[in-house]
Amino acid sequence: MAETYARKQPHESRPWLVIHDPSGDFRDSAFRAIDLDVCLGGWPEGIIFWHRGSGEVRVWRCGKYRRLVPKRNQ
Repeated sequence: MAETYARKQPHESRPWLVIHDPSGDFRDSAFRAIDLDVCLGGWPEGIIFWHRGSGEVRVWRCGKYRRLVPKRNQ
């Protein structure tokens, strides 16, 4: 009996995309949410992450994130 499995697309398992990286080390890389939260050494100053599903943007400044969440239409 053949079973089919729904495969996750790469962007579903790693929805955070680097859209700006001043250092150039992570440009066009994709990450999981846990990757963003457990980076021990921190991120390059000014790196910007964008969530493909929600549109949320996170900017790394002074050792922490500044979160920008898009407004929803009412």
